[in-house]
This record gives sequence, C-alpha cells and structure tokens, in this order.
Amino acid sequence: MAPIGMRKPGPNCQVVVAYTGAVAPEAIEAVGLMAEDRRDVGLLAITSADRLNAGWTAAQRARERGLVHARSHIERLLADVPAHCGIVTVLDGHPATLAWLGAVAGHRVRPLGVEHFGQTGSLAEPLPALRHRRQCHRRGGSGRCAWPPDPPSQGAALSCATSRTAAP
Repeated sequence: MAPIGMRKPGPNCQVVVAYTGAVAPEAIEAVGLMAEDRRDVGLLAITSADRLNAGWTAAQRARERGLVHARSHIERLLADVPAHCGIVTVLDGHPATLAWLGAVAGHRVRPLGVEHFGQTGSLAEPLPALRHRRQCHRRGGSGRCAWPPDPPSQGAALSCATSRTAAP
C-alpha cells in the first residue's frame, strides 16, 4: 500500500482505514489511536475513487476477455492484506462511494460517510466510529475498544470496554 497509502499493513493487519477528501486529518488520527491497542493497522489514502474504481473494472473486463494476468492498482495494493482484515472507508460523501473496496479481495467493509441527501454538519458527525476511541479515553475508559467488530454477525455495533477506577 505504500504508493498511495501512508501506513502499510503488515501480515497481522486487523483493520485498514481507507479515506478520501477532507476527512484526512481525522482518519490519520484515528489510525494512530487504533494502533495503540491493535496488532497492526493500515491506512490507505485514495486520491480519486473514480479512477481507482475505473481501473478495477477495466481489469475485470480484461480478465473476462482472456487476459488472465490483468491486475488493477487497487488489486495490487490489497493483495497482501490478510483475508481476516476489515476495511473501514471514510469520506465526506456517500458511504457507497468506497464500499466496493470489499469486493476487490473479499474483505469485510464498514463504510462511513454522509448518508442522507442534504445532510450537513461538522466532520465529527459522519465519523462517529473514528471518534469513538478518543471519547472512551476522555471518559476514563481503559482504551481497549472492540471496533471494528470482528465477526460480521456483530454488524456495525460499537463497543468499548470502559473501566473507571475509583479514586481513593
């Protein structure tokens, strides 16, 4: 992921945050926070979702025509990401814009973004999951957040094992 990513995932990667647009500072900060209690976290900066998707669909069409070695840029980037790794997509647009990333190599995806036409607000509003860990720390939590959920059966639930210690 090095050419367009800022943090290459390793063989034990648990989550990759793929972002585009004005949410870059929040995505970078969230990856730093998640990396404190996760084995490995990757960060993928997407400069053009349209061009990335066009390359992927072109490679698919080429394979359908018999060019078995055709590979897109995103396929090469995600090739070394473990199958158990989840992808969280974040952007200041509709979540479906990057949700297709899960179809590239079969990864679970949790797309975040603006879900309703005309929705406005601060960057924090469409990014509750990325802000969750910081809020746990501010509340005095243990910092061990269980997000994104590991099994798909947990859906998109956020959970955090917060434990307050009583002051003597």
